[in-house]
Amino acid sequence: MNNMNQYESLSAQSKVWIYQASRPFTEQEVMEANHYLLQFAENWVSHNRALKSFAHIYHQQFIVLMVDETQAGASGCSIDSSVHFLQRLAAHFQMDLFDRMTFAYQ
Repeated sequence: MNNMNQYESLSAQSKVWIYQASRPFTEQEVMEANHYLLQFAENWVSHNRALKSFAHIYHQQFIVLMVDETQAGASGCSIDSSVHFLQRLAAHFQMDLFDRMTFAYQ
């Protein structure tokens, strides 16, 4: 299933996390990061149960991570694993995804 089909198949009550990058991703970085995000979403588990999830970069600066909990709920450990994954992703691209004092506008 491709990433957009995963998004469209999620429940309207899905949990959503949005992470703003401290700088825009380049086009090449978007392609690379979306590949990593797709891999994470496809392999994300909670207590050994696969999570129905979606992850993608929008507007070259926002990472959207969603999980549909109608099949399996995201546990504290699975949420921690998503944060650790995003910390590694941010370090790889030398940016911050966790500075809540940053804002973006168009």
